[in-house]
Amino acid sequence: KKSLVNFVNDDDVFQALRDAARRDDAAKAGELAARLPNYAIPSYVDYYRLKPRLRNAAEAEVRDFLKRYEGSAIADRMRNDWLLEVGRKRDWTTFDEQYPLFVVDDDMQLKCYALMSKTAKGQNVAADARTLLTSPKDYGEGCHALIATLAQHGQFNFNDVWGQIRLAAENGSTPAARRLSALTDADEKKIEQAIEKPGLVLTNGVGKGREAHELFVIALGRVAKNNHEQAAQALRGAAPKLSAEEQALGWSQIALQASFKLAPEAFPDYWDKAGAAPLSNDGRQWRVRMALRAGDWKQVKAGIEAMPASLRNNPAWVYWMGRALQAEGRKAEALVLFQSIADQIHFYGQLALE
Repeated sequence: KKSLVNFVNDDDVFQALRDAARRDDAAKAGELAARLPNYAIPSYVDYYRLKPRLRNAAEAEVRDFLKRYEGSAIADRMRNDWLLEVGRKRDWTTFDEQYPLFVVDDDMQLKCYALMSKTAKGQNVAADARTLLTSPKDYGEGCHALIATLAQHGQFNFNDVWGQIRLAAENGSTPAARRLSALTDADEKKIEQAIEKPGLVLTNGVGKGREAHELFVIALGRVAKNNHEQAAQALRGAAPKLSAEEQALGWSQIALQASFKLAPEAFPDYWDKAGAAPLSNDGRQWRVRMALRAGDWKQVKAGIEAMPASLRNNPAWVYWMGRALQAEGRKAEALVLFQSIADQIHFYGQLALE
């Protein structure tokens, strides 16, 4: 580590300032910032001076920074940082004032806090939350708090909560799944076992009750990650003890993992058995990819239509929807879709143009 006496120039001091801010070392950051009174980018010096103190900084100081550097990228970054603190404190008045001013708007936690703010005003945001909550690794405090809030207000039911736990398991996010267990009757250690030691869960078979069945489905997906045939065999054996919906969920978990490996059993066999089971965004896309590989345009079209708008409007799926319509002889409708992306500079824009 560099000491203050060994810095060669201001750039070295600035780098040390940035590192101190990232470590939340407010004292060191203040000391280093004081050595840069005439630095070429004073806004960044001020940012790194304030950032590690943000949790306890006076609101007036933050507002002064935002006003001083209004319109700059670093001001938008500071607003992002501040909004996270404001959301954590549940100060919805300040949050609602500042969030519309956040230009980049690329922070998942802030989107969750925005829905929490609406919930606090009595609005029903369940549909928006289901659309938003698709990536557990990005949740942080804000999105976990949103899920808990919606569960407490009756906007999320057990199906929603278990859907989030399955999603966390699908992504290998054991901490997120354990955290969500508090919203169910499940023991977090059992959830951890279903994710980390799924073979043991399948060996023990399906237990009684909602919790046991959900854990069995999670374990199916985790075992399928390494051996989809073993998971399929376990599900066939357990089928008499599972409802039709639970069986479909199990097949959807197995189908996704088999699709990652382009296993021939994935489509149509596994995916057909999955039926109308709720899917993650990965699941929705891989179902269509496997249909594409099989040349099944009917299933390609059905799969894309089942996607949420955020996925369906992706240029790749716009193009393949056009191809599916073309295969049905609906050339005029296909042309409209191709034209909508033909001026975009990417692979599918080029294909659409051709």
